[in-house]
Amino acid sequence: MHIKTLKLQNFRNYEDARFVLDPAVNLICGENGQGKTNLLEAAAACSTMRLFRTAQKKEGLRFGEDAAFICSEFEAQGRENTLELRLSRLRAMEIYKNGVRQKRQSDVQGLLKTVLFCPEDLMLVRAGAAARRRFLDTALCQLRPNYARYLEEYNRLHPEERVSCGLRINPEYSEIEVDLYNPCAPGSRFGMMASQLPDGLPAGIEGFHCHCHCESSSEALEHTLLHIEEKFGRWLSRLKWLNLGGGHLMTRKDYDVERLVAILKGLKERYPDLTVILEPGSAFAWQTGPLVASVVDVVENKGIRTAILDVSFTCHMPDCLEMPYQPAVRNAETVEPDAVKRAAPEENVYRLGGNSCLSGDYMGAWRFGHPLAPGDRIIFEDMIHYTTVKTNMFNGIRHPDIAMLHSDGTLEYYRRFSYTDYRDRMC
Repeated sequence: MHIKTLKLQNFRNYEDARFVLDPAVNLICGENGQGKTNLLEAAAACSTMRLFRTAQKKEGLRFGEDAAFICSEFEAQGRENTLELRLSRLRAMEIYKNGVRQKRQSDVQGLLKTVLFCPEDLMLVRAGAAARRRFLDTALCQLRPNYARYLEEYNRLHPEERVSCGLRINPEYSEIEVDLYNPCAPGSRFGMMASQLPDGLPAGIEGFHCHCHCESSSEALEHTLLHIEEKFGRWLSRLKWLNLGGGHLMTRKDYDVERLVAILKGLKERYPDLTVILEPGSAFAWQTGPLVASVVDVVENKGIRTAILDVSFTCHMPDCLEMPYQPAVRNAETVEPDAVKRAAPEENVYRLGGNSCLSGDYMGAWRFGHPLAPGDRIIFEDMIHYTTVKTNMFNGIRHPDIAMLHSDGTLEYYRRFSYTDYRDRMC
């Protein structure tokens, strides 16, 4: 049995709407305040004869209206049925089954059982964000029965592109100190905790994803695995794969690669049927190129000298502000940021400032071997990887050119940006 059509007139934010529903799966999506929950509540009301977000029927009426109705067409008890709920500001709700007014709600209550959510679940709109989050996390593990069937059918039709589905998990442990980059921070929207998983995983789920590293060491991975096995160990032996995500900076000079190998071998010995996946994206892009800037001016305010550059931290190096860390500058010494406030002029300590309109577009400080002047080159080491993909054009700031400097001194440009790149983004 299923709802075939649902018609709403003057119900909450619906003036006059009719929905034709698929017998299998229906996806309701839209911005906040568009009526998704109202539609679900109307469907639930056809089963329970109640509105769950209010004790007063009149509050189900569209603003300024005196009457409303919810009408559904559905198949139940071997026949086609219609059910109409009439709401009024002045009298009790009236119920019509197949055009005949019903004397008692109990005569039709439960006749329609194909409601997407249990009525109790609709009470979540009154609950806080934490309660709704717990419900949604649980709902993800209570996939509809059709899910497994559709997945199986897809894999049968596309054997060369077989889909292996997994759940993202949250081990509740990460050594990332900056919350902006920490997917395991309290309240994170990423990953399911062990307490939110049923003992039996939904049909079709074959693996776990775990992403909780950022330029991390092999020791951090070892510590993370202890928490993964402690919390999720009872499922690992049933899975086909475990994806340990990215952030494994195995190309960094001080990275203990041998330890990494030993950790992965040990994991494979404990779970021999488990395929282990890593995504070391940043490791491949590590130390691939610098960002070359030029000094356009030097300003001083209360003894703090700032070298204004033709690049922007906000627009071209946001990763430095988000982490935050000071990038290495060629032929300059990185010093404590407060040093720029105490340094004597002859020490040549400068804060570096960007060319955007944001007053906070700066970092510092660095000590140079000579006073900086307009035209001097400032080379930020290892700024091509995240810098290139995280740039923005706020306030019309132009992106740096992408070029290759060959060993013979020739400069080959791969991409040059101009005002038209900024303009065309707005069109």
